[in-house]
Amino acid sequence: MNSTSMRWGRRIFAVAGLAVATAMWVAAPAFAAPADAVPDCPGASARNTQVVRIGHVSGVTGMLASVGRESEQAARMAVSDLNATCPQIGERPVRFELVAEDDGHDLQRTARVARKLVKQKVNGVVGHLGGASTLAASKIYHEAGIPLIAAGTSASYVTREGLGTVFRVLVNDDRMARLLARYAVDTLYNKRVVIIDDQTAYGLNMAKAFEQTLLELEGSVAGHESTPPEYWGVASGALSLVEKKKPQLIFLATGEEGVAAKFVDFMRRRGVDTRMMAGDAMCLRDLPRIAGADAIEQSVFCGESGLMFSDMSDPVALAFDDRFRARYGESVYMYGAEVYDAVNVMAQAMIAAGSAEPARYLRALAQTSYTGITGPIAFDERGDNKHAPMKVYTYKKGRRVVVGMQRMPTEGDKK
Repeated sequence: MNSTSMRWGRRIFAVAGLAVATAMWVAAPAFAAPADAVPDCPGASARNTQVVRIGHVSGVTGMLASVGRESEQAARMAVSDLNATCPQIGERPVRFELVAEDDGHDLQRTARVARKLVKQKVNGVVGHLGGASTLAASKIYHEAGIPLIAAGTSASYVTREGLGTVFRVLVNDDRMARLLARYAVDTLYNKRVVIIDDQTAYGLNMAKAFEQTLLELEGSVAGHESTPPEYWGVASGALSLVEKKKPQLIFLATGEEGVAAKFVDFMRRRGVDTRMMAGDAMCLRDLPRIAGADAIEQSVFCGESGLMFSDMSDPVALAFDDRFRARYGESVYMYGAEVYDAVNVMAQAMIAAGSAEPARYLRALAQTSYTGITGPIAFDERGDNKHAPMKVYTYKKGRRVVVGMQRMPTEGDKK
């Protein structure tokens, strides 16, 4: 996808024994303080209560304002819920405060806002939307020693440097490719695959990750075509490869949504009915219009990071959505649950460490083992969530529908 699209993952879209049960955070109304009211906690006073400030940045204005507003609302809800439990850090009562900033989804404003939060000496930051913005801000926070938990980008490069202060709750793009390979083999039973990449860094990395997992699962690469995106509209080389190799599945490794849609249309118009799979570049609501609803009926599959509450049936997620809707008048659409979990993960790391000082709670944050609205959260050596979920979509009767939720297997799983 291009930088103005809905792809923010390259996109432009309990800790150490103190984990709190998920039900505690989703059960209403006991832990949902009205608005941002501060509860009357036993033993707490203005004099002895420690104030902990968590920064939040998202574009509440600009082209992605609806996503940014939801992100900030979720962060406020998390802080309110935390304060309603009368938390303590060490022996002192604590009151969490949200320091919310709007960067308008503008890279220059992002840098200014990040420096502003550093000057305000926030104890940690949650948020940012899009890979470029998150990466730029993460370096500023890193220099100041302030932890960042990203909740609005799947771009693998955000955590690739392994700074030690940057974490992410969403699935990254490389892991998304691995999860798609697992879905292809374990659910679709398609092991013989032709891979087509667009020669971009994103496409090459996605292709590599998909191929590695496919081979680990005893699948095979029937062929691999590497073609610049400007040629995907004709794609004669890819067509010849598919016709010759007759794969069970075509995997498209691209981040350009327009290119992916044109490729699907091109192949279908030439009579290729082979299943196709891609990341979120192909998860378009209007793909049925572009390629024809009948032509893609249950034969095109794509992955997307995060939860999508309009398609969810999980009772924990639905309970959270009910509380969110009661508070703000609208349902969760994108990244609200991830932001809510990120705020709680950061707070629980402080509680586990007995300190809100970044240098002291950073280790507890890296060792997080937390179950939230989005499921289990634990960070790998780069700061990525090892258990982050990915939705799998297909198209039925002209509509995009969720057909699965994938996570990387844990140590106790067979694969």
